[in-house]
Amino acid sequence: MGWGRFVTVLRGESIRYWGAYVLVIPTVVLVALSITTFVPVARIAENWTADIRLLTMAESQTDTDVVVVAIGEEDLRAFPYRSPVDRAFLAGVLQTIIDRKPRAIAIDILFDQPTEAAKDERLRQVLKASTVPVFVAHASEEERLTRDQAAYLRSYLPATGLVRPAWANLASDRDDGITRAIFPGREENGAWLPGMAAALAQAHGAPEKREMVPLMLRPFTEERPAGVRVMPAAALAVMPASWLADKLVLVGFDLPIEDRHRSQAIALYGADAGTIPGVVLHAHAVTQLISGRSPEYPGLAGKVGLLLAVAIAGALLARLDVALLWRLCLALAALGGYWGLSFILSHAFLLVVPVLAPTLAFVASAGAVSGYLWREEKRQGAFLRTAFQRYVAPAIVNEIVRSPQSFRLGGEVREITYVFTDVAGFTAMTEREPPEVVVALVNEYLDKMCELFSRHQATIDKIVGDAVVGFFNAPISQPDHAAMAVGLALAIDDFAEDFRRRKKAEGVEFGVTRVGVHSGRATVGNFGGSHFFNYTGHGDTVNSASRLEGANKYLGTRLCISGATAALCPPSIAFRPMAILILKGKTKGIETFMPVTPDEARTDLFRRYCDAYRAMADNAPNVLDELCGLAEKYPYDTLTRFHLDRLRNGEAGVVIELKDK
Repeated sequence: MGWGRFVTVLRGESIRYWGAYVLVIPTVVLVALSITTFVPVARIAENWTADIRLLTMAESQTDTDVVVVAIGEEDLRAFPYRSPVDRAFLAGVLQTIIDRKPRAIAIDILFDQPTEAAKDERLRQVLKASTVPVFVAHASEEERLTRDQAAYLRSYLPATGLVRPAWANLASDRDDGITRAIFPGREENGAWLPGMAAALAQAHGAPEKREMVPLMLRPFTEERPAGVRVMPAAALAVMPASWLADKLVLVGFDLPIEDRHRSQAIALYGADAGTIPGVVLHAHAVTQLISGRSPEYPGLAGKVGLLLAVAIAGALLARLDVALLWRLCLALAALGGYWGLSFILSHAFLLVVPVLAPTLAFVASAGAVSGYLWREEKRQGAFLRTAFQRYVAPAIVNEIVRSPQSFRLGGEVREITYVFTDVAGFTAMTEREPPEVVVALVNEYLDKMCELFSRHQATIDKIVGDAVVGFFNAPISQPDHAAMAVGLALAIDDFAEDFRRRKKAEGVEFGVTRVGVHSGRATVGNFGGSHFFNYTGHGDTVNSASRLEGANKYLGTRLCISGATAALCPPSIAFRPMAILILKGKTKGIETFMPVTPDEARTDLFRRYCDAYRAMADNAPNVLDELCGLAEKYPYDTLTRFHLDRLRNGEAGVVIELKDK
């Protein structure tokens, strides 16, 4: 295709298609990378594909420099106890090996506890008199040894001679327990202590490594991995001395159950054949470190670049103007070619590229671009539902999806009504009750609270401990937001009081739920970053609502509604005036009210209290008598008692300055 034709195609391409590439491809790359990085099942699958490639493409010849002397069942059967291994027997095995003049020896057996004193001493003397370097398995309390075991392990080795400790650790994968890396060692008491394989390799002349090296097993025979010569300890005495002379010798167990570890061979041969002795894994690590050839894995930048290339290829394939069947065949051929290339790279260059993540990126990119146009409207609705369904009532979500232009995804200043709730004495209760009781109690309470917020079409801002915070009139307009908030406050009070009484009957002291409501202008919208955002509000309105909730504690009430909210409510909602509160940090007071039900608004208490409040505001001389009579008739009314106590203490009027929050 000529340049002119190419330009014509570009001009004919819809802007929305190019928008699909720009939006879909980075998203596909991020999702594929995240899945194979953070999802355990995906990590296991990716690792197993690498295991298969490395195992099938690795060199098959046996390394003659490394020998394993294996202690098997036929050896242990001769002794009255299996563990710890008879140390006189072990001393004899070790002395025989030393007499054959190997280059170095590693003992993959922990001497972490005493056995028979004479046999312990015999082994100690053999170690002390060794004429070749001997590396003895070392561990610490981090490997679940007891303090006594760790202390004995340190004290058992001779202080002089050629005997040195080496970490016996195997670097097992956290997901499936398979050993895929060579443990290099780590510092102990300020000094670097190498791992067992690293110590033996350095004794052979390999350079020191202080970072994890990916492990690459040799191909398997029917019984065990090739590449490592394994000799039974029972036949050691009759073996030619040349088989051990100048070799690197590892001594350890080859038992059916004990000290066996999951290896990369499980991916090809199953758990039975792929679970091999730890000493054999150490031997494979030694041969690899000596050879200096290790698998290479792309870093983050390499993975991202590869995923981008594959995702772009998938998107371009989806745009081919051919029949769907042909596109499917081309996609399968492209994926097959990539998988084949991954085997070639593993064999020729020991470069292990990911295959699962690129496959996901390719398929997802092709599928997303193929359906981009007809799915565009549905994707927008799905995004809006995902963004708000956790903290917005379903009715509001449906309205947003129907009319997305009715809200803004950024921030905006608008009039809202905030509702703050909190449970009195919650912290003390959590310290008093057992954790399982607290968890069940709080979950039951919050479940109903969130249901109430959702039923009254409030937007849930946050849940902090026992406190639920929400607001009205955002993200969509709710003209009667103040009345809706008051209705929610009354519903919360009904539920919370019933919940508290029920729990008290069950022997659990659950505190009073206090509610604060305030209306005003605030900045509301999505605050956060590209990875996390929170739809919330900021401003003085929010702070004032929070402090009105706290004012209940001072007033002895449960509901505290600001005058700004009450003024926006219809006349059908009745309120008892509470006080004019000057909140902390403010100079101007806020009128506060307690909402009451229609039945309560017709009571004698409501009428007489309102009269007394007006008299109190006017500093009438007989207001104290009125409050006394009201308190005597209605002793349960906390608001009456609060004002009566104030007046008896010499205060006057209805303006109260709050010193606390």
